[in-house]
Amino acid sequence: MTTEQPSQNQINAITSEHTTLEKLLNWCLSHTPPIRIAAIVAQDEFTNDVIVPFENVFLVYDTTSTRGAVLGVSVWDRQPSAQELLEARVASGWQPTASDVQGNQKILGYAACL
Repeated sequence: MTTEQPSQNQINAITSEHTTLEKLLNWCLSHTPPIRIAAIVAQDEFTNDVIVPFENVFLVYDTTSTRGAVLGVSVWDRQPSAQELLEARVASGWQPTASDVQGNQKILGYAACL
């Protein structure tokens, strides 16, 4: 990683092409050496945070597991923890979706700690 952070315009230009997980993964693999995904945090059955180191920042992709769509990207100056990601989601109004598990509603994923 370089010591300078990419500009917001550079990040926007890169991430605007990442509309699906497939496109994000292809972009990661297109680099030499490939960019490794740092972590994937399943917040609930339908919502995943995909953490990708890039230059001197971490890009966090808000994705859906049902369609593989990228809903948004946030930029962090360090690799965020699962708890930090969950707190940021909840602060923005997000609520986890409960899943039916043998007739009971349960949150499947890290957000079950709420």
